[in-house]
Amino acid sequence: MLHRRLLLIVGALAISLALVVYGLSGRLRSTFAGSGLSATGRLQVVQRASYEMLTRQEMIEKADLIFLGRVVALSPTRWNQDSGEIWQDDNETDDFTPLQIHEITLEVMRPIRGDVIPGSRVTVTQIGASPLDGQADHHLTLGTEAVVYLSRTRLVWRDGYRDVLVFTNAPYASADIRGPDGLFLSPSGKPMSLEDVLLEVKQTSGP
Repeated sequence: MLHRRLLLIVGALAISLALVVYGLSGRLRSTFAGSGLSATGRLQVVQRASYEMLTRQEMIEKADLIFLGRVVALSPTRWNQDSGEIWQDDNETDDFTPLQIHEITLEVMRPIRGDVIPGSRVTVTQIGASPLDGQADHHLTLGTEAVVYLSRTRLVWRDGYRDVLVFTNAPYASADIRGPDGLFLSPSGKPMSLEDVLLEVKQTSGP
């Protein structure tokens, strides 16, 4: 019975996930990397996501929210249903696919674009394992300050969909992290002041 259950889970996770995240269907692909039993007999499943990179200009243009924030909470890895437990899809005709996810909560320090106010909290939903449980696709940890670029979309949820905020670009490219010197490091490696970032967003967004 356990072997059959593993095969069912493997079969569900092996499905192409190109349409999992609406609005980013051409940007995100997630693949099943493997499964098995740990030394304690617990089921272990690994998923890997690959991303088609946007240019920085494209990312800024597409982002619904841009703000300077501080990471105040990271959730452990869970699955895309209300309980957070692993599940399997027994209906092969629908698009409801089990996905590992975690959440990153940021406190807004400086709004740049969108309907956020200083002191409010914004939760980002990210596909894949949490940094609390392994290697994540981003470099955000508790206390990290960063300018983040986010988009609204719909995520497959068990028996339906959920409106969420996700990173506009690949996760590791969607946050300009503030270093000890106070400058923000873009994915290109270029250090920028907050004024530089504000000017870049203004120039890219147009009048």
